[in-house]
Amino acid sequence: MPLALIERWQKNPIHQALAQHPYREYALSNIPNLLGLWIQRTTVGWLTWEMTHSGFWLGAISMAELAPSLLLAPVAGVFADRYSRIKVLRITQGLIFLQALLFCLLLLNELLTLPALLGLVLIQGVVTSFAQPSRMALVSSMVPRQHLTSAVSLNAIIFNLARFLGPMLAGAGLVWLSPTILLGFSATGYCWFWGVLWYLKIQEEHVEQVRQTAPTGLIQSIRAGLHYARQHPLLGPWLAIFIILCLGIRQLAELLPGVSDLLFRQGVEGLALLSSGLGLGAVAGSLWMSQQPNEALLRIFRFSAWGLCLLLAILSWSPSFVLAVIVVAGCGLLLMVSGISTQTMLQLEVESQFRGRLLSLYGLVLRGGPAIGALLVGTTADWIGLEWPLTIAAALTGLVLWCMQAQIPNDTTQPPGKMPFITAPPSSPA
Repeated sequence: MPLALIERWQKNPIHQALAQHPYREYALSNIPNLLGLWIQRTTVGWLTWEMTHSGFWLGAISMAELAPSLLLAPVAGVFADRYSRIKVLRITQGLIFLQALLFCLLLLNELLTLPALLGLVLIQGVVTSFAQPSRMALVSSMVPRQHLTSAVSLNAIIFNLARFLGPMLAGAGLVWLSPTILLGFSATGYCWFWGVLWYLKIQEEHVEQVRQTAPTGLIQSIRAGLHYARQHPLLGPWLAIFIILCLGIRQLAELLPGVSDLLFRQGVEGLALLSSGLGLGAVAGSLWMSQQPNEALLRIFRFSAWGLCLLLAILSWSPSFVLAVIVVAGCGLLLMVSGISTQTMLQLEVESQFRGRLLSLYGLVLRGGPAIGALLVGTTADWIGLEWPLTIAAALTGLVLWCMQAQIPNDTTQPPGKMPFITAPPSSPA
């Protein structure tokens, strides 16, 4: 029996992805790194509250970390395509480690002030914004194409487990230890991942391609990436639909406090259950996607998009809180499915010299879209309640999906990454 289980595990797509030497070291060392990230975020939030007891400053600290990733994403994408991605990661990870170390030293010596805290979080936001496109684009250089879906899914599993465990460990640490020790744990996790990045040897084909092409300006490179995305016969409409999903559906996570209190009168206890359901659904979706072949990505994406519209409408008028928790878990699953299928298709279809720019666009939409959607739905909810804004968002998203679905090619006879597409970047103005 144990031998049969071993044989089944060896055939499992996750095992086959982890069997690739550089990716295995990268993924496993990323676990303490991501745990450190979420421990630091939770600890910084608590320190901010202790200093100010102000909801405004909690939001300002959160915005200091988020805003750079929204403003600098196009530039970071160009960096990921123009330079060695593993070198970009080594530099940015070292800066993140130094930032965490400075956090510890200031706190240990009782020199941490609110402006210093805001500045350190802003530095982390800027550095992380440059790391993110290179981190995503590097995956395709570490695993064969047939294992990309499993590798992207495994990254999502690790991220979601860290997002669940990190705040829990930080909460316990704030009770039994101290913020300084917690930030020390975060710095240790960052340092470990930094050291492994220096050990990894990865071949990057885009570096040689960049050397053989004439240098272009920053703005022209950004325009070339946008032109590539817009003109691609598959990714152009796919990304357009993903933008609509982020604006109309993915804001659910940001609106869960309102869903718990306004729709079901469950308060903070209900929010905890809904958040847990969303997280468990996301992990389940990641596990399920890790077993899917690349050829099924288009069909899976379409199913997840329609399923999200239906589930959001059901949630808006759910007669019971128990059903709402189940529906939110289903939303978490499909949100993760749509995100993984989109990122994997970008890894497969995009030429290497454009991959960083398109993945930076994906990251920009993934973070900025829900924030804008939550603002629109939340503002409307202040006037007419939450039921109708959520329903209208689901209906409008479904209508746009129905209008745009014909633009995505139905011919899947060619495997992903083999769709013929030739494009030239826009010429610079005279």
